Amino acid sequence: MRRTAAGSALLLVALLSCARDAGTDRVVLLALADGLARAEVAWELDELDFGAPGASRYLLGGWSWPEGAPNGSAYRWSNGDESALELYLATVRPLPVRLRCQPFTLPGAPRQRLRLAVNGEPAAELEL
Repeated sequence: MRRTAAGSALLLVALLSCARDAGTDRVVLLALADGLARAEVAWELDELDFGAPGASRYLLGGWSWPEGAPNGSAYRWSNGDESALELYLATVRPLPVRLRCQPFTLPGAPRQRLRLAVNGEPAAELEL
Protein backbone atom coordinates (compact mmCIF):
# COMPACT_ATOMS: atom_id res chain seq x y z
CA MET A 1 0.00 0.00 0.00
CA ARG A 2 1.37 3.44 -0.97
CA ARG A 3 1.28 6.28 1.59
CA THR A 4 1.13 9.97 0.83
CA ALA A 5 3.09 12.56 2.84
CA ALA A 6 -0.15 13.77 4.43
CA GLY A 7 -1.15 10.21 5.31
CA SER A 8 2.25 9.50 6.87
CA ALA A 9 2.09 12.73 8.89
CA LEU A 10 -1.41 11.84 10.13
CA LEU A 11 -0.24 8.36 11.11
CA LEU A 12 2.70 9.86 13.02
CA VAL A 13 0.41 12.30 14.86
CA ALA A 14 -1.97 9.47 15.71
CA LEU A 15 0.86 7.33 17.08
CA LEU A 16 2.30 10.20 19.10
CA SER A 17 -1.11 10.99 20.57
CA CYS A 18 -1.18 7.49 22.05
CA ALA A 19 2.31 7.76 23.59
CA ARG A 20 3.08 6.62 27.12
CA ASP A 21 3.47 9.25 29.80
CA ALA A 22 7.16 9.69 30.70
CA GLY A 23 8.04 7.72 33.85
CA THR A 24 4.68 5.94 34.19
CA ASP A 25 2.81 3.07 32.64
CA ARG A 26 -0.18 5.31 31.95
CA VAL A 27 -1.25 5.70 28.30
CA VAL A 28 -2.31 9.21 27.29
CA LEU A 29 -5.02 9.39 24.66
CA LEU A 30 -5.85 12.67 22.97
CA ALA A 31 -9.12 13.23 21.12
CA LEU A 32 -7.60 14.89 18.04
CA ALA A 33 -10.91 15.05 16.17
CA ASP A 34 -12.39 17.32 18.87
CA GLY A 35 -10.15 20.16 17.68
CA LEU A 36 -11.17 19.90 14.03
CA ALA A 37 -13.92 21.95 12.46
CA ARG A 38 -16.95 19.99 11.31
CA ALA A 39 -16.91 19.22 7.61
CA GLU A 40 -19.81 20.06 5.36
CA VAL A 41 -20.45 17.85 2.38
CA ALA A 42 -21.33 19.80 -0.74
CA TRP A 43 -21.47 19.00 -4.42
CA GLU A 44 -22.03 20.90 -7.61
CA LEU A 45 -25.45 20.85 -9.17
CA ASP A 46 -25.99 20.30 -12.87
CA GLU A 47 -29.43 21.86 -12.57
CA LEU A 48 -31.55 23.51 -9.89
CA ASP A 49 -35.31 23.11 -10.17
CA PHE A 50 -36.62 25.94 -7.97
CA GLY A 51 -39.95 24.18 -7.45
CA ALA A 52 -38.46 20.86 -6.32
CA PRO A 53 -38.65 20.01 -2.60
CA GLY A 54 -34.84 19.88 -2.24
CA ALA A 55 -34.35 23.36 -3.72
CA SER A 56 -35.09 25.17 -0.45
CA ARG A 57 -31.59 24.54 0.90
CA TYR A 58 -30.10 26.67 -1.91
CA LEU A 59 -32.65 29.50 -1.76
CA LEU A 60 -31.42 32.03 0.81
CA GLY A 61 -34.28 34.49 0.77
CA GLY A 62 -36.85 36.31 -1.31
CA TRP A 63 -38.61 33.20 -2.64
CA SER A 64 -42.17 31.95 -2.26
CA TRP A 65 -43.18 28.43 -1.34
CA PRO A 66 -43.33 25.90 -4.21
CA GLU A 67 -46.53 25.97 -6.25
CA GLY A 68 -47.85 23.57 -8.85
CA ALA A 69 -48.58 24.49 -12.46
CA PRO A 70 -51.47 22.96 -14.45
CA ASN A 71 -48.95 20.90 -16.47
CA GLY A 72 -47.68 19.21 -13.26
CA SER A 73 -44.42 21.13 -12.96
CA ALA A 74 -43.56 23.14 -9.86
CA TYR A 75 -42.30 26.71 -9.61
CA ARG A 76 -41.63 29.53 -7.12
CA TRP A 77 -42.28 33.23 -7.27
CA SER A 78 -39.59 35.75 -6.54
CA ASN A 79 -40.85 37.86 -3.62
CA GLY A 80 -39.98 41.53 -3.31
CA ASP A 81 -37.14 43.40 -4.96
CA GLU A 82 -34.42 40.81 -4.41
CA SER A 83 -34.09 37.03 -4.23
CA ALA A 84 -30.87 35.20 -3.43
CA LEU A 85 -29.54 31.69 -3.82
CA GLU A 86 -26.27 30.00 -2.92
CA LEU A 87 -24.60 27.31 -5.01
CA TYR A 88 -21.37 25.39 -4.39
CA LEU A 89 -18.60 25.24 -7.00
CA ALA A 90 -15.63 22.90 -6.59
CA THR A 91 -13.41 25.30 -8.56
CA VAL A 92 -13.82 28.89 -9.67
CA ARG A 93 -14.45 28.97 -13.43
CA PRO A 94 -16.78 30.55 -15.97
CA LEU A 95 -20.11 28.74 -16.18
CA PRO A 96 -23.21 29.35 -18.29
CA VAL A 97 -26.40 30.29 -16.44
CA ARG A 98 -29.72 29.38 -18.01
CA LEU A 99 -32.94 30.55 -16.42
CA ARG A 100 -36.44 29.60 -17.45
CA CYS A 101 -38.72 32.20 -15.96
CA GLN A 102 -41.95 34.00 -16.64
CA PRO A 103 -43.15 37.35 -15.31
CA PHE A 104 -46.42 37.90 -13.51
CA THR A 105 -48.26 40.24 -15.86
CA LEU A 106 -51.20 42.55 -15.39
CA PRO A 107 -52.87 44.59 -18.15
CA GLY A 108 -51.26 48.03 -18.28
CA ALA A 109 -48.43 47.15 -15.86
CA PRO A 110 -44.85 47.93 -16.91
CA ARG A 111 -42.67 45.05 -18.06
CA GLN A 112 -40.54 43.44 -15.40
CA ARG A 113 -36.76 43.40 -15.47
CA LEU A 114 -34.49 40.66 -14.21
CA ARG A 115 -31.04 41.66 -12.95
CA LEU A 116 -28.60 38.84 -12.25
CA ALA A 117 -25.60 39.36 -9.97
CA VAL A 118 -22.92 36.81 -9.13
CA ASN A 119 -21.04 37.32 -5.85
CA GLY A 120 -22.55 40.80 -5.70
CA GLU A 121 -21.26 41.83 -9.15
CA PRO A 122 -23.75 42.58 -11.98
CA ALA A 123 -23.70 39.79 -14.56
CA ALA A 124 -26.78 40.27 -16.76
CA GLU A 125 -29.99 42.23 -17.16
CA LEU A 126 -33.00 41.41 -19.29
CA GLU A 127 -36.59 42.46 -19.78
CA LEU A 128 -39.15 39.70 -19.24
